Amino acid sequence: MTMNSSDLGLLSAPNNAAPSPSSNANRSTKKGLSLRLKTTLAAVAIGTLPVAIAGIAANLIAANMLDAQIELAKQEETVAMMDKVERFLFERYGDIQALSNLPILRNEKVKQVVSVKDRSQVLTNYAATYEVYDNIAFIDLSGNNILVSQGAKLGSHKSEDYFQSVLATGKRFVSQPRVAPSTGKTVIYLAAPVRDSVTNKIIGVVRTQMPVRFLDDLVKSYGENDRTYHLVDKAGKVFVTNDGTETLGMDAAEHLTPFPQLRQVRKAAPTESYEPLEKRYVVGGYAPFEPTQGLPDLGWDAFILSDRNVAFAVNNRLAQIFAFGTLAAAIAVSAIAVLLVNRSLQPIEAATKTVQKLGAGDLDVRLAVKGSDELAMLGANINQMADQIQDLLENLKGTAEIKQLKEAIEQESHVLQSDVGHLLDAVAALESGDLTVQAPVSDRATGLVADTLNRLIEELARIMATVLSTAQQVTQGSTELEQLAAVTAQQAQQQAHSVNAVQASVVTFSDLSQQTAQQALASDQAVQQAQIAVTQGQEEMVKLTEEIKVLHSGTEQIVKRAQILTNFVTSAAQFAKDQKRVAALTRVLALNASMIAARASGQQDPDQFASVAREFETIATQVNDLAVQTNQGLLMLQQQAAQIQTVVSGINQDVQGISHSVNQFVGSVEQSQYVFELIKDVTDRVAQVGQQVTASSQAIAAEAQTTLRSIEEIATVAAKTEQQSSFTQEQAGLIDNMARTLLEKVSFFRISEEVQGAGSREQGAV
Repeated sequence: MTMNSSDLGLLSAPNNAAPSPSSNANRSTKKGLSLRLKTTLAAVAIGTLPVAIAGIAANLIAANMLDAQIELAKQEETVAMMDKVERFLFERYGDIQALSNLPILRNEKVKQVVSVKDRSQVLTNYAATYEVYDNIAFIDLSGNNILVSQGAKLGSHKSEDYFQSVLATGKRFVSQPRVAPSTGKTVIYLAAPVRDSVTNKIIGVVRTQMPVRFLDDLVKSYGENDRTYHLVDKAGKVFVTNDGTETLGMDAAEHLTPFPQLRQVRKAAPTESYEPLEKRYVVGGYAPFEPTQGLPDLGWDAFILSDRNVAFAVNNRLAQIFAFGTLAAAIAVSAIAVLLVNRSLQPIEAATKTVQKLGAGDLDVRLAVKGSDELAMLGANINQMADQIQDLLENLKGTAEIKQLKEAIEQESHVLQSDVGHLLDAVAALESGDLTVQAPVSDRATGLVADTLNRLIEELARIMATVLSTAQQVTQGSTELEQLAAVTAQQAQQQAHSVNAVQASVVTFSDLSQQTAQQALASDQAVQQAQIAVTQGQEEMVKLTEEIKVLHSGTEQIVKRAQILTNFVTSAAQFAKDQKRVAALTRVLALNASMIAARASGQQDPDQFASVAREFETIATQVNDLAVQTNQGLLMLQQQAAQIQTVVSGINQDVQGISHSVNQFVGSVEQSQYVFELIKDVTDRVAQVGQQVTASSQAIAAEAQTTLRSIEEIATVAAKTEQQSSFTQEQAGLIDNMARTLLEKVSFFRISEEVQGAGSREQGAV
């Protein structure tokens, strides 16, 4: 049924003060933004602002933590590099001390036995064993070379600082890096005094020349991954770097602007500045040389620099991840909010448009009613109200009481317009986002519409409360996930730090293994020298044994010949006794002969004279016998004298042989003493190498424990990361459940496919 304008005028003419539907509609449309846009913006703001704030805060916290971790890692890395340099110099400091204690330099007896060529060869072998020295020289007190390793051509050392310092202080010396005249390379000199083994007075200086390229090789691993390392001498000049040879000798401040302030404090610290040479911003660490274990303070410094963009690439990637995560969460929350708003407001907007058309006089308009929920009831009530109005107008036409009915209708229209105005006010308030508004309920048909609208507003309020609660839970979950991401990033940084520590331990393992190999090589050479010395000692002992046998044989020969002399002396004594007896007998015979001669001189009788003659004959015979015995004794004495001359000559020869053997024995004893001193020196070197090997083994064991602890820390952090990943999955599951709950809540509203498609297009536009 259609209602004309004259019929509509009957409803609106009597009371001009009552608000018309068109005026209410105009009033509602002049409120500003629509309910859909306001609700959408509010839902998007409620869902995205907390997520964005939490994401930004988590990103700032994680970025600050990562910055601190990276700066600490750079500082520790530089300290580790300087510690490696200090340990290397400490070993060289021990080398020069060992050289100064060599017997071939400080023992005069050894120097007399060992030739200059052999002593120079010892220095050459020493330089070849350690492979870090260009040459080694032994210098006298005038600065002239006494011994030089093979291949070195050196001048006078009298004006060199290492020579003057050692003589002035009597202590070891380490020079600053400088160019060597003999090789043209940048080198470091180490020198030590050589003292006499007896008087302990300084008799010379031993000096080694070490190129700085060995320091460069030592720290080369710190130049990986776009890093540049620098070693700075006491004058502030760079002498070791991987930043190009043209930067050698430059002031360190040209690489690191705050270097003067760092050197003044001399304390390990992270640094960040602008590098003028490369025209880039860099981050890194600084570490000063800290003398330990007797090393002198060389005043050196070290720093490692990295491009800031490269160093903080992880931080930038984390910021991107946070940004993408926050944007994705905001988009998801916004999509859910737009979907909910579209589903919630589409039926209300349709009811609003229908009521506005009814208020404008179009009583033929009706709402499409689907389902049996509150929105369907609202549509049915509106349709019923329109039917009742149309029926009322049709019944009033053509009756006799048209005038009274017209008045009644006008009054009813006034009331109806008032109720519709209240409904429109409620709808206008609902469009402005006020879900606390309540339409006035009456016993008229509009009251039923108002009651239905109130229930719809309550349901919408509950849905928006659920959306808000869910958005807060999603925000809280996102915050927890971002915190978890920050913790995970920190743990990842810890894992990276632990991996760096393990890598540093592996590098230390490699260095210690190389040092142990060098020490083992030195020990092997020392053992070989000891074997040679022992072989020489055995040969000398064999010679001594042979000489002792010769001395023993000569002594036995002398004893035998001395026995012959003793026998001769005994024979001579017996001959003397015999001669004494012969002399006595001769005196007796002479006395008898004188008595017989006296008696014969007084005899005249021939017979008596003959008797005297016979007595003389008897005495002559006895004298002859004594002469024979004397002759025989003389012959025997001559024979024994010849034997004695032979024995004396043999004894003289034996004495000369023994003297020669004694001289050889003294030489063998001196040679054995040198061999024993050489064995003692080699033994001391073997013991020193053994101590170094023991120290290296202890360092290897300590590094192994450190590596094991780092691996355990990595395993612990990995377990925590796994737990946090599980927790993240649980949080994602909870968010998914909440999204499903929201969808179930939203499914309360039923909309047409056309409206749903329009809502999807609006959501895509947002």
